[in-house]
Amino acid sequence: MGEPVARTVRWRARDVRVTEEIGTTMPDVQKTTINRPWAIKSAIIGLAFLAFGLWGLYDALVAYPKRGVGYALKAEQLYLQAAHDMGRILRAGVETPDAELTELRRRAAAGEQLNAREAQLMEWLEALGTVGRLDPAFTDLPRDRGDDPVGAAVRADAEGADPEPVPVRIDGGVSRLQELNTYWATRTPPKKLRGYDIPSQWVILAIGGGVGLYVGFLFFKVGTTTYRWEPGAKALTLPGGATILPSDLDDVDKRKWEKFLVFLKIREGHETLGGQEIKLDLYRHAPLEDWVLEMERERFPERASEEASVEAEGETEELHRPTDGAPAASDTGSPVIPSDEDATRGA
Repeated sequence: MGEPVARTVRWRARDVRVTEEIGTTMPDVQKTTINRPWAIKSAIIGLAFLAFGLWGLYDALVAYPKRGVGYALKAEQLYLQAAHDMGRILRAGVETPDAELTELRRRAAAGEQLNAREAQLMEWLEALGTVGRLDPAFTDLPRDRGDDPVGAAVRADAEGADPEPVPVRIDGGVSRLQELNTYWATRTPPKKLRGYDIPSQWVILAIGGGVGLYVGFLFFKVGTTTYRWEPGAKALTLPGGATILPSDLDDVDKRKWEKFLVFLKIREGHETLGGQEIKLDLYRHAPLEDWVLEMERERFPERASEEASVEAEGETEELHRPTDGAPAASDTGSPVIPSDEDATRGA
């Protein structure tokens, strides 16, 4: 019964030795990685802008054109009705819509009073122009039906017998007015599409897509920018290959420390970086901040002592500072222990 126990002990000792050997053979050179808080924050911003841009793309290509076509169909109905009321329904087709719209706009700008048919015609042609359909293929009569949805929708709404086949051509103003009246009898007309509605969606796409692509570029740049650290020598190797030792530092400038930026001033005698100031982004690369602080403590030990003294004094003052409604420590004979406070750096 004793030998299995001894074997177990030997295996455990071997496990300890293997663990120690693995620990001593771990590589000394460490590399930075993308800082997780920065990655999460940037990903949220990038995805939000990208979704915003894709929303603009959908509106520009699908939603707004559909709305504009719907409004143009309603304007066409009102124009044909006005032409019918004035006895012009048989000549309601427009062979040159671009020239007709130009002339109507000129007359309106000159202060000339347009009759009901002309006013509705101008409204219809402007609606078609907003969605890029100011063409005889959409205004002349008779004309091919093309992608016009009215005929199919009217026949699909018909109750009773099977819907009749949709004619491939729109024959004239009378039949067109009849099917438009039937179409809009059960539907709500959309709002008028303004001239800047569709172009503004392309601007939204450019902004949202641009920011999203920029964030993606930042991820690529940060991911391919690597700093290396040798703990034994406390040597920091920059992405360009230059190495900085604590003895190479003239100063560690923390003027933008609250923005996670630090500036390393290099001594004149450095072989490649002499006299230069190197800016490091501590927020994007982890654990670059820890390495910089360790180099500062090595090069300027007096600063570490001063900071420790300041922190100790601050903790002492905080311990003796009375809270709201509570007596001071001198009044009660015992210190008041404050609650922890969140760090404000980077807020």
